[in-house]
Amino acid sequence: MSNVKPGLYFSLHGIDGSGKTTVAYGLQRYITEELGERAINVREPGGTVEAELLRDLYKGNNFTPLALYHLMAAARAELIAKVVKPALAAGTHVITDRNFLCSVAYQGIDLGFEWLMDQMDHQLYADTSILLDVSLSAATNRRASRGEDEDTFDYGQVADHYSTLVHRDAIDYSVPTSNSTLTQVQTQCNAIVNKSIKERRLMAMFQPLGDHERPL
Repeated sequence: MSNVKPGLYFSLHGIDGSGKTTVAYGLQRYITEELGERAINVREPGGTVEAELLRDLYKGNNFTPLALYHLMAAARAELIAKVVKPALAAGTHVITDRNFLCSVAYQGIDLGFEWLMDQMDHQLYADTSILLDVSLSAATNRRASRGEDEDTFDYGQVADHYSTLVHRDAIDYSVPTSNSTLTQVQTQCNAIVNKSIKERRLMAMFQPLGDHERPL
């Protein structure tokens, strides 16, 4: 029997411009440099050759909402099977920029929030999930500073969906970012991850780790 302790799975969420990518790389540095453990970053959709092809495909075409949902699900299945699960089994922590809850928040606008929630059985849940809660105005300014063209996407409804996920305990932590410096946000997220690692290592001494599935 292997003595390797499985890695932990962390997910970051938030509307575009909330700072997910920056915080994700900060968490990887914190885990590797400060805690001395292995960690990798992944993103959805993407992360494998096939998933990146699917990412490029949806960006260049106008799919129906249902077709887009299945395209995202296919890319996610590739990433989970080929990268996330093997890394966790090898004892490497995985930090994902979005996971299946992103589909609930974003695609729930067209397909229905509750319908998408019903499709979420047997998904790979994160051990710890964090919402970077940013105001719409702050997120708009951040996207503009990156040179992104502002679209007509209803980020307000996406933010409401994320808030609902927090209230339903599908997302563990909500970290306000609008009036905080990047250092403050990163420090708070580092502390959350550190707490999760310590708690799960303690639990592992008394019972086997689960399979990252939990009911909503």
